[in-house]
This record gives sequence, C-alpha cells and structure tokens, in this order.
Amino acid sequence: MFTIGEAFSNVINTILETNKYFLGLLSMFSQSVAGALTGAGGALAGAGTSTLAVVPQAVNLTATISTGAAISVLFAKSMAELLVLMDVIEYIPGIPLLVWGNDIPKTTEHTYEALRGEGQTFLTPGGITGFAPSFLVRRGDGENEDRSWLNAKYRTHCTKAKRKQYEKDHGHEAVCDEYPYASTWQGGRDNYDFTNRVSIKFVPRYEQVLGPNPNNQANILKNFYERGRISAHNLFLGFFMVRANTDFAQSYGYGRLGNSFPVY
Repeated sequence: MFTIGEAFSNVINTILETNKYFLGLLSMFSQSVAGALTGAGGALAGAGTSTLAVVPQAVNLTATISTGAAISVLFAKSMAELLVLMDVIEYIPGIPLLVWGNDIPKTTEHTYEALRGEGQTFLTPGGITGFAPSFLVRRGDGENEDRSWLNAKYRTHCTKAKRKQYEKDHGHEAVCDEYPYASTWQGGRDNYDFTNRVSIKFVPRYEQVLGPNPNNQANILKNFYERGRISAHNLFLGFFMVRANTDFAQSYGYGRLGNSFPVY
C-alpha cells in the first residue's frame, strides 16, 4: 500500500514522464516532498510517545516542517513554471504574467528558446544549455546590471566580431538580448557565469530600445512593471512569470487578479 507521499510522487512522475525537459527536476522535487511528509509524520508520532520526548521532537518537527515548506514552495513554483511553459494553462491566479508575442518576433523567439533550454547559455559551446527560469523577481530601481559584460571576448555568443558579422548578414543594427532581464535578480553577469541559466543572443536593435515605435522590449517591460504593479526590490510584490510564443499576435500582461492589460 502506498503512503500519501509515495502516491503523490507516483502521480506526478506518471503525468510528467513524457516531458523530457522537466522529468528529472520535478521527480526530484516530488520525492523531496514525499520525504518531508514522511518525516513530519514520524516526528508527530514520536512526540506523542513520551513527555520527555516532546521538546526535542518539537524542535525536530519544526525543522522538518520548515524544510518541507521550503521544498513545497520550490516544487509549487516549478510546477507553475512547467504548466505555463507546456501551455497547459495560460495564467496562474496571484502571479502576474508577461506574455511576449509576434510584435517583436526575434526577441520573443529568443525568450521562447531560453525557457526551453534551447538558448545560448555559458556552457552551450560545451554542449550543456541551461533552462532559463520563467519565474522572476524584479530588482530595485537603479539596480539594473551593467550590460557591458555582454561584449567581453570570452562571452562567445555576443562578441564584437560576431556583432559585425550579424549586422552584415542581416542588414540592420544588432543588440545582445539577455534573458532573464538585467532588471531582475535572475539576470546579469553572475547568473550567466555561475548558474548557466542566462541566455544571450543577437536580435534587431529596433526590437529592443526605446524609440518612436512602442513595440520594443524596453517599452513593453517598463509598461508591464507599471501596469502589473511589479514592485521593485520587493520579494512579495516583485515577482512575476514570463511566457513567449510567436503564435500570439502581440504581447500583453496579466495582473495578480487575472485582469489582462495592454503593454504599449
């Protein structure tokens, strides 16, 4: 007979076993949750056997519940990312969502690739491309990462030589797009170097920078932060999720209450 934790683990693994990208990750989380549930049950049973055991068991129980809660939060976040990524659901109540569409096709394509482990991360030249996170937290105002690191010679994807070649081949100016964004804690140089979850790729400059055309990443992201009330430097009100698909005609946003809104 299965325990609750084992049954939960088996259901999750069965549902996801056809998804080659996330089976390993979510299997690990489901097993961790099962272990946490089992540990919590054991602590409760032990606490009831002896008065002398109450204090140490209570300490153990607190630690177990804290660990289990942390694991459960991580698991829930991963599940949320997976469900959006697989297009099983479009919006998760309470989590603002930025949806990138075909109004900036090359930038949206890069985000789509990055989310699916098909982008250009630090270890991509060695054959190991990381999955970029779709769950992001906004940095504080004025704390955006310095983007000059993107052109460093050892960053194989966005060197000056490759920029010149790209512009020659495509006939327009290029910008090195970074996902996750420099305005989030998940983006930036350190995350690129040490987590292998930041993807960088050349895209058209006109899709990126503020200008007369409102259809650009800088304008869309700015409007999403404002209209979605994504607070800077706030763990509780600064988080949001990202989805990308060039099949969508244009980009748009969802607020915490499920209200959709334009982003330009």
